[in-house]
Amino acid sequence: MNTRILTAAALTAAASSAALADGLDVWVSFADGQIVTGEADKSTNPVTFTPGVRVFEAEFGEIPGFPNLLDEPGFYTEQLPAGTGIGFNIVDALRVWNGSDFDTIGSQSMSIFGDPFPDGDVATTPGTAGMFVPGFEFIEADANGFFDDHPTFQLNNQADGVYLLSLELFTDASGIANSEPFYIVFGSNEDGTLGDDEAFEEAVEAGVDYVNSVIIPTPGAAGLLALAGLAATRRRRP
Repeated sequence: MNTRILTAAALTAAASSAALADGLDVWVSFADGQIVTGEADKSTNPVTFTPGVRVFEAEFGEIPGFPNLLDEPGFYTEQLPAGTGIGFNIVDALRVWNGSDFDTIGSQSMSIFGDPFPDGDVATTPGTAGMFVPGFEFIEADANGFFDDHPTFQLNNQADGVYLLSLELFTDASGIANSEPFYIVFGSNEDGTLGDDEAFEEAVEAGVDYVNSVIIPTPGAAGLLALAGLAATRRRRP
């Protein structure tokens, strides 16, 4: 395994220089006794939320000098009960886009690190389709019900490609069920074998479109489209 080890201080500095704080994070909230995800756009002020989103995207290479490390997307909320803990589980192997679908499972894997990186908790994707890997609680809402946390994603055996990570969220809050599976589509090496920048972006977007249209159950599509038109805003925290 070609694992790049990086001190927490170096990662923080690199992330800051890449302006990773502004972007589209996973919005976490509760509805009807279950964790639900949405999209938090922190490039706006106040932060803009789009509920019902279950597919997110990110690109390795945003942190200069560390092509296989990334701390996007983050996880964001302003409305959970104070002290609520949130964690994740991995619900499938890491899959790679083959030009038409995400059926392919290769030798690649991805690790998710909690703070402090690289000495905190870590969970790694399995090598078998549909295999469940327990994750860990990585964040707790403060007294105002707020958190903004960015675990570190590490692409092991760094290689060009578009990859699909499948997760669910859990909580220590009583009576709240785990989230539906949600998905992060990662692009790796924008200047590599996938082609020029435009071809790379098209491959990533094709992967996102595939998840939205094929992997997420069709009966939920109409509801997701309806929810996408309902954007709520919350006060940005300093």
